[in-house]
Amino acid sequence: MIRLDSLDLSLDKKEHIRRLAADLTNIHLDFEYVSDFKNTKELRDFVSALTELVGMPKMWRNRFVLVTDEMNNNAIEYGSRPEDTNRITFKVIKRWKNIKMFVEVEDTGRWKAPKTADQMYKLKDEKLKIWFDSRDIWIRWRWLFLITRGTVDKLYFEDSEKWGLIVWVEKDIILEDWDLQEVA
Repeated sequence: MIRLDSLDLSLDKKEHIRRLAADLTNIHLDFEYVSDFKNTKELRDFVSALTELVGMPKMWRNRFVLVTDEMNNNAIEYGSRPEDTNRITFKVIKRWKNIKMFVEVEDTGRWKAPKTADQMYKLKDEKLKIWFDSRDIWIRWRWLFLITRGTVDKLYFEDSEKWGLIVWVEKDIILEDWDLQEVA
């Protein structure tokens, strides 16, 4: 487990990833970070650097930054008390024209609106039934479901034995020839 605050954050994030992941075709990085919005930029930068290093097309890099940011923001705002420790895990498996990406965020379940996995599945079903319009834009948890709906292949919720709620997403990207030219 890597403590985000133990890294020299003035260094390039790609350099950190190269040092932490010996094999860029099979990456598994676990970070712990203080539940504070000041850490969200650093985490976005890590997601951006990681997805760029493995050759993910820019469109998908940006989408993963957005999804991961929303997952972290929900953990900070609703799941963990200020100064609690949250966890984020990145797993990437890359084979020639295929990138499989997993991102998992875990909160402590000790803040103002913690949820269980069952509650999140029910909430997801309820929120996706509500037609999206400007009146519904600020409904709690709404953005996570809308963002992930067209972006990831799977969205999971699990209760953690050690912590609070685990939220994870996965996406399998098949690179087309134009994608390979973009990242070359």
